Amino acid sequence: MVLPLTGLILAAGKGKRMQSETPKVLHSVAGEIMLARVLEALRNTPCQNYCVILGEDLAPFESFLVRFPDLGVCVQKNINGTAGAVASSSAFFQGLEAPSYGTGYLARGSSVKPGNVLVCAGDIPGLDGRLLRTFIAHCQALDSRLGVLGMRVPDPTGYGRLILSHQGTLDGIVEEKDADANAKKITLCNSGVMYANVAYLFELLGELRNDNAQGEYYLTDCVAIACKGQKASVFVTDQWQSLSGVNSIWEKEFVERTFFEKKFPSTPPPKKL
Repeated sequence: MVLPLTGLILAAGKGKRMQSETPKVLHSVAGEIMLARVLEALRNTPCQNYCVILGEDLAPFESFLVRFPDLGVCVQKNINGTAGAVASSSAFFQGLEAPSYGTGYLARGSSVKPGNVLVCAGDIPGLDGRLLRTFIAHCQALDSRLGVLGMRVPDPTGYGRLILSHQGTLDGIVEEKDADANAKKITLCNSGVMYANVAYLFELLGELRNDNAQGEYYLTDCVAIACKGQKASVFVTDQWQSLSGVNSIWEKEFVERTFFEKKFPSTPPPKKL
């Protein structure tokens, strides 16, 4: 039986490097805001439900939310990392309890039955629905309880690195600021897109700690925990351009040139860490 699939968009960050009072995901890329472009990509997948994780100030999002009345909204009260954001979605799924660091609530919409979830960031405006469908099909074919979309990046600086075993299975993900010299040489990177069984994902979230350089709860740490038992699956793509995140004006311009002027560069823009 195929379980219902929810598209979950993480969009609670303010994006200070955009040098604007406007939340990062509401910045326009070629005439459309980033968050709307991500939602459009998810609507081109088998997802039946959609939920976005936002911060406590919902006022800037009023116009956006009017456009998409079927979009559920969960609020992340404490901005404490990507795992904290996902944990804040517990109220969107019936019968789930959030870990202690997940301080969120359902601000709009009705809760749904937990099944599977496709998690992505709200700042990837070039996200391709076709690639997402391929990734989902890969995970479903393997009956994955946890799957990661990896990408080969010419210059991986700033990205989390995927650590593979000698057998080619996924052992974990190391964030840039926690990576040693050997890990930084790895060009197989985390795209920020994850597929998971909801109940299993929340089991993993309950085991997380925040003893890292940022003092945050990393969603990527779920992979290392999962690998102690059932291996997490990984699907690798060379389409790194479509998965380029936007954290600065420079990166926004990069995505606009790439996807809307069709000028495909060989390397990503430099990232400020």
